[in-house]
Amino acid sequence: MDKRGLFFVIIAIVLVVFASGCGKKEGQPTRTYQHQGTKGVVINFVQNQPPSVVYTGDNFDVALEVRNKGANDVSNIYLFLSGFDPNLVSGVKERETINSIEGASQYNPEGGYDIISFARSNYASAALQQGMDYYRPTFIATACYTYSTVATPVVCIDPNPYKSGQKACTIGNIAMAGGQGAPIAITSVEEEASPSKVMFKIHISNVGGGEVINTELSQCGQPLDYTKLDVIKSYSVTLGDMSGECKPDQLRLINGQSTIYCKFQIPSNAVNAYTTPLRIELFYDYKSTISKTIEIRNIVG
Repeated sequence: MDKRGLFFVIIAIVLVVFASGCGKKEGQPTRTYQHQGTKGVVINFVQNQPPSVVYTGDNFDVALEVRNKGANDVSNIYLFLSGFDPNLVSGVKERETINSIEGASQYNPEGGYDIISFARSNYASAALQQGMDYYRPTFIATACYTYSTVATPVVCIDPNPYKSGQKACTIGNIAMAGGQGAPIAITSVEEEASPSKVMFKIHISNVGGGEVINTELSQCGQPLDYTKLDVIKSYSVTLGDMSGECKPDQLRLINGQSTIYCKFQIPSNAVNAYTTPLRIELFYDYKSTISKTIEIRNIVG
């Protein structure tokens, strides 16, 4: 090999070693942020439980996979099953509960999970009335649970917003895409300031695909009227270590959205602009629903 060819071989080896060194080191974990995403408790029917087609006389199961994909640990998840005639489909419970499921974390990014069977005595069965060739019930599964959303956007506090010059930060709006590991998300924060106070408009959205409810969780499997829907039980907003004045007193979602208006006094000893977290906490009950239609076929003989 001539000197020119040897030179290119050496360069290629150096580039390979450099690229390997810049890559992810073996055993180095991928960073997972807990307060991201738009899911809370997610339910799905276990595959073939129930089957898409059931014959009279067959035994089958109805089971749910329940996974907590949000940032909160959850206690007392109420599960309900409806949509079928118990005179035709027997051996199926209409209610179950789960004591607790841990939330998603850096070490468990998919969150905790459980599998719950609704079958009594390990199986369910179906029997159709004479003259019925088939029956197509829609199994509706509902999960109800308590959850919270926590967001901590970093905002700018400027005691001299009308004066120019080099500053540590500037007043502005903050977009917050991607959620906070919960079905209700803080989507953006608008900020306005004067020399003595700072105001925030905090925009909220239901992004989880379910419903915010305000009722006893043990009763949420029943139809709810509008007074029991879209009501956030409580919320709090603090700026650093300061409390402010926030409205409305009762936070209700309209078309899945709402806004909190807050005002804080700027500390009298503040001279220069600085950044600090605006901590927003929402507390609510949530209801998620899925469905599956099956066909029960009559076997005569």
